[in-house]
Amino acid sequence: MRAHSLLLLPVTVLTVCAIAATALAFPPVSVDVIRGQTSQGPSTVQFLSEKDGFDGPKVKSLNSTTSDWWYFDVVSSNLDASVVIAFFSAESTGLWEGIPDLGTATWAYTIITFPNGTQSVIFFPVDQMTVVTVENGGYATMGNQTGWAGTPDMSEYWVWVDAPDAGIEGNLVLKSVATGHSPCAPASSPPGQSFELGPDFGWNNAVPDADARVDLTINGSRLKFSGSGYHDKNWGSRPIETVVGSWYWGHARVGPLSIVWFDFIAPDGTEKPSSYVSSDGTLISSTCDLAGSVRPTGVNATFPPTSQSAPASGFRVIIPSQDGEGLTFNITHKEVIYDSPGQAVRWIGSVSGGFNNGTVWDSGIALYEQFTFVD
Repeated sequence: MRAHSLLLLPVTVLTVCAIAATALAFPPVSVDVIRGQTSQGPSTVQFLSEKDGFDGPKVKSLNSTTSDWWYFDVVSSNLDASVVIAFFSAESTGLWEGIPDLGTATWAYTIITFPNGTQSVIFFPVDQMTVVTVENGGYATMGNQTGWAGTPDMSEYWVWVDAPDAGIEGNLVLKSVATGHSPCAPASSPPGQSFELGPDFGWNNAVPDADARVDLTINGSRLKFSGSGYHDKNWGSRPIETVVGSWYWGHARVGPLSIVWFDFIAPDGTEKPSSYVSSDGTLISSTCDLAGSVRPTGVNATFPPTSQSAPASGFRVIIPSQDGEGLTFNITHKEVIYDSPGQAVRWIGSVSGGFNNGTVWDSGIALYEQFTFVD
């Protein structure tokens, strides 16, 4: 992209994209304008990694049964506040029951949990979104209301909101402390790595863990904190509720360790666990080894979960490592930050654990969820 193309972007975006923009004259760049009106024809969906474009769109010619979305969150270091914001290219028919019909396939939402336990949930429906891919990172705008920017190497991200009519303004800043990965391999692996956690369901994780700052003003109340940040993306070539039976997903930081788990269970009961752990930025494991797992613990420890089973009181995460030693972590809830009864629960909580035959830590922070579509 030539420099004069930047003049087409809002001033707000130019401010947060300053670092990413400096690279625009050099790395490969693609520009995707995704309209809120979906296509009537077939979509093209990418499930294998390429040389560039790790965090770029994975669905071309979006229709009513496909989906593509980007997710960010930050949880405070003392577990008393969190922000989740997600950017969707999807109609409700491409996702799951309970998603509101906003009259457009391009939209975002944020769920903000304040230290006093109150919450704000805000939706941002727009006519189109523009995603510019720069090497593996890039930036995006949803109208003039919200968007994100990431450096070409995905080491830093900025998420901005400028929607005074919706009562919210401010930003999130994430500086990665752990390198990205696909379900079964590091992002630095050769092209051709599979993004499929299950048939027709894609996932990758650009930022497993980040030093993050939040500075938002919501309806006149300022929320400012620091903690652990995270960014990933999901997509599907069929409606998500038809390709997923259930999943356990989450990320945590304990001691020097950054941890991500995504235990995917298909509608037929087939399980595919993905797990990641690094220590002070050095990769320990990024794998789909079946020795890894997430299991509910304590009260209501039903596995696999169904829409009829109550959420468990905790989880145990088992992560295999290349040296065979392995790691185990115990997750304990502190607060529910999202609850859709019979379908999804998301928590913030504490984490303890570490190496099975070595050092363990007893106090960390986590944000995680259980999702189920199986009756």
